[in-house]
This record gives sequence, structure tokens and C-alpha cells, in this order.
Amino acid sequence: TMTGAKNISFEDIIFEDTCGIAVRMKDCENVVFDNCEFRNRGQRAVSIDSGYDCGVKNSYVHDTGKGGIYMEGGDDINFTPSNNFVDNCHIERYSISCRTYGSAVKLYGVGNRMSHCLINDGTHLAVQYNGIDNVAEYNEIYNVLKESHDAGVFYGGRTWTSKVTFRNNYIHDSGNMDLLSDDVWMTQAIYADD
Repeated sequence: TMTGAKNISFEDIIFEDTCGIAVRMKDCENVVFDNCEFRNRGQRAVSIDSGYDCGVKNSYVHDTGKGGIYMEGGDDINFTPSNNFVDNCHIERYSISCRTYGSAVKLYGVGNRMSHCLINDGTHLAVQYNGIDNVAEYNEIYNVLKESHDAGVFYGGRTWTSKVTFRNNYIHDSGNMDLLSDDVWMTQAIYADD
């Protein structure tokens, strides 16, 4: 866990084989993971719990138990963006032990961005979203929602103040046709629930 860290760059590092979260940041500024690999995790790879200008880019996240990258930050009272980001990452097989709601990316907070990512092979949703002025753009997502219904590739809801922009995402070959019948909910690309 890093608390209050500033201006640190981690490059070309492999984080592997532990039961917990590989990296947890709290109240950090300008902490970036570039060209790293996060694999064989018991929980998620990276958790940006708060802070500003922190992110993961050009990295590979795979074979995690309970999700990929959690991102939050910013000030929702004053609408101050965090500028936290996930950019140009490949995230796959990200919910091995937690079969539902262990998303590849959790996009929460104010002013966060997820872009140019490839996400595949998930049992449930790919991106869980909420918050204000968050952006998901130029991502490709496929082969997710394999074990679920009444769900979305991008899934959020239960907060009427949420404002997330989805732009130029390519979503394909997802859902499980074997789970469909006349009496169940189907899956959606973007699902704003309740």
C-alpha cells in the first residue's frame, strides 16, 4: 500500500503470485505503472482508492481472482477531476474466483478515463461504472458475460447523478446464448440498471 506517494514511475515490472491486491494507492499523486504485468493475483491487480494523476498504461493484467483495476478519485462535491487513468492495457481472465462483479475495470469517482484497452474472457461484466465526468473510449471488449444474464458489458446504476461518457468502443461476441429463454433478462452492451 502506498499512501501519499508522489511523482513515482514503475516500469517493466512483473507483479505475480500473491493472494491479495498487487498495488494499492491512497491519496497519491502522479504515480504511474507503465509496461508492467500483473498476473496470478488472488484479488485485483491495482487499486487507485483516491488521488490525482495516477494510472496504469501499456500493461498486461491477467489471471486475477477478483478483478483487474479499480479506479476512483477526484472531489465529487467541488467536481474536481482526478485525471486518473487506465490506458492501452490488455486485461483478460480477471474474475477467476469471484465470478460476478469482479470487473476488469471499475471506473468510479470524478474525471477518470479508461481508453484504448482490450478486455476479454470474463464471466460477468467487463466495466463497472459510476461517478461524474468519467470517460470510456476507444476500447475493444469481447467474450465477456459468459456465465451471467441481466447484466451489461458496461454496467452501472442506482445513482442518478452518475455521468459517464462512452465513445468509440467496440463490443462484440459477448453473452451466453445458452442462458437465454423467454423468462430471463438478456445481456446488454451498456446497462444503466434501476
